[in-house]
Amino acid sequence: MPGAPGPARQLAALVSAFRPALVCVTLGKEGRLAFVDGTEIRTFGFELPVVDTTGAGGVFRGGFIAAWLGAGLDPEAKTVVAYTHAVAALKCRGLGAQTAIPRPDEVAGLSRNG
Repeated sequence: MPGAPGPARQLAALVSAFRPALVCVTLGKEGRLAFVDGTEIRTFGFELPVVDTTGAGGVFRGGFIAAWLGAGLDPEAKTVVAYTHAVAALKCRGLGAQTAIPRPDEVAGLSRNG
């Protein structure tokens, strides 16, 4: 991916060097960028009020595992990335690392609409 900006170029280099099945980077309010089997998947930021980002990375990883292993979702990579992104975005609406973790129905609603 020559000439691609910052994170996309760096992720493409990682994919080229190590050939992982999936690699993902969070871009804060800019969304997420993933490569799945060499295909780029980008999700853009949600317009939500941000109170506290503490714990967003943790719930991002937890949401990824929940989405990938089931939670009644389609296992397609785009669905998993969108769900994971919604979990982290919604967490930022409230204060604290654990008290603001969103409910599954909130995540499902945002990931479908985002």
